[in-house]
Amino acid sequence: MRFSLLRMFGYFLGGLWTAWGGRKRIEAKQRRNLRRLVEKARHDSPLFHRLYADVPPSSEVELRDLPVTRKPDLMREFDDWLTIRSLPLGKARAHLADMSKIGVPIGGVAVFRTSGTSGEPAIIVLPSRFLEYTFGISLARFERYHWQFLREMRKRGMRVTVTGGNGHFAGAGFNKLVRSLHPRLVKGVTFVEAEQPIGRLVEQLNAIRVSSIVTYPSVLAILAREKEAGRLKIDPIIFNTGGETLTDELRARVLKAFPSLKYGILDAYGCTECLVLSFVCSHGRKHVHEDWVILEAVDEAMQPVPDGVLSDSVLLTVLANDVQPFIRLPHSPLPLRLALPQFRGGRPRGDARSCRRGDAVAPHLRAGTRARPPRPAGPDRREGIRDPNRPGRRNGGGNCL
Repeated sequence: MRFSLLRMFGYFLGGLWTAWGGRKRIEAKQRRNLRRLVEKARHDSPLFHRLYADVPPSSEVELRDLPVTRKPDLMREFDDWLTIRSLPLGKARAHLADMSKIGVPIGGVAVFRTSGTSGEPAIIVLPSRFLEYTFGISLARFERYHWQFLREMRKRGMRVTVTGGNGHFAGAGFNKLVRSLHPRLVKGVTFVEAEQPIGRLVEQLNAIRVSSIVTYPSVLAILAREKEAGRLKIDPIIFNTGGETLTDELRARVLKAFPSLKYGILDAYGCTECLVLSFVCSHGRKHVHEDWVILEAVDEAMQPVPDGVLSDSVLLTVLANDVQPFIRLPHSPLPLRLALPQFRGGRPRGDARSCRRGDAVAPHLRAGTRARPPRPAGPDRREGIRDPNRPGRRNGGGNCL
């Protein structure tokens, strides 16, 4: 497995070019990526070859022409699901059973597992192209705000990931994988296992000059409690959370406990199937990378929900992974409200508000606006709003819903 800076740069330039072209260019890019993925899947995946036997030609296919695919069905036919024949299910499971191989590629791909919260854990296969997409598209969507806190984080100390380390989960394995492929991309990043006694966790963090932390909201609640008690001595400038629901109450508590949080809390929307599904803008809102990812808010019958209605489920299509196609995959239970698509300064701004599974956090819907049937992002007007992480400060003429 190799990481190409050239291809990463290609995703970066492509992301900029697509967004700058406005609604038509975003729609066209998404359509091309979808049709390319469908062609690859039906040609190289025996499962999708059978599944798509009656769908229109790949050059004409639309998202609505494609059937919904479900994770248990895909896992039962894992060997036929992939577009490569070098990684049968038995080989993948043997790799995942070896804890010494966390973050170690196998057969030219990376292999992780999901937590299995909604059923049997799934095996996720990521090619090097997906890693290049992850970094390239993220840089393409950076605003001046993101570059500012990234520079400051690097100057102030270490960026720490605090997630589960007892298994081949992406939280621990991704950093190890990238470090083995291109160490400079994760320079200044370290990992601390969340699954250990709180006292030991606090001791390890206190021994690090922490500038930022990536973790789950449930762990963030523990860190806030330890900070309030005076046992945790760190002063990060930003927290990044994901995987669970970050409630408004917890956000307020953390901001009060950590007055050093100059850039507040960025709450990401993603999953192991698509690690970089969206980004958080300078207004604290989540926006889907709609040229490479499609989210559909649907009801129990997998039909698009009308405007103003919270969905029962979500259909996820990942256009950046052609080794393990995820096409119209239900991602339950994830109720979702998709706001009207936005466009700011040439960047796609479809805003996703969601409930997410949580180990110890009840589902909670962030305040949303209107829902919409699934369709590509497009332009809209903006107006000034306040940054939820920085009360009283006005953002310069920007609205991301």
